[in-house]
Amino acid sequence: MKQIVFYGDSNTWGYNAENGGRFPLEERFTGILTARMTDCHICEEGLCGRTAVAEDDLGEMRSGQRYLAAILNTHDPIDLLVLMLGTNDTKPKFALRPAEIAYGVEELLRIVRSPLVWHGAKSPEVLLISPIEVGEQVCGTAMGGEFDLTAVERSRALAAELAPVAERYGCHFLDAAQVAHPCALDAVHLDREGHRRMADTLEPVIRAILAK
Repeated sequence: MKQIVFYGDSNTWGYNAENGGRFPLEERFTGILTARMTDCHICEEGLCGRTAVAEDDLGEMRSGQRYLAAILNTHDPIDLLVLMLGTNDTKPKFALRPAEIAYGVEELLRIVRSPLVWHGAKSPEVLLISPIEVGEQVCGTAMGGEFDLTAVERSRALAAELAPVAERYGCHFLDAAQVAHPCALDAVHLDREGHRRMADTLEPVIRAILAK
């Protein structure tokens, strides 16, 4: 059975903007894939507020860089790591340019490719996903206290910065902004339709990667 780990933020966790809770497993894209891909073991490692590398003074344990190696070791051996981070790094309080966010994601890939993580064994295949964009209406939503129009601009530039990073590290790449859009309620998170669209797109991509 193939082992797949999804490492991401609240959209991987399945945040539901309707009630501030979590979509049930059968409605999250990871859960939909679990039901369809019965020959795989899918591990959800989503955390609300997780960044690529930025340290958040208002949220402990949110740096994706700080905890990635431990999570990889926890689920080892891994056939495929699906990495989708960067949205929270666009927040104005971090003042990170898209190129700097991409550099942060590159730091994560360096950890994934490190022989120290895998004790000399082969590292897994990696699918790097550029996250969905932050909607321009975000300032008028509940997420307006954390995101602004600069975050919108940064999110729109992420795919162009992340694609060459994926190529340099031999990763597969997907631009989620071409697949789904943020919900109208908060302009940041996927809705049920977005989760379904992500699952529909990811299933053939993942199957093709694992077939190699």
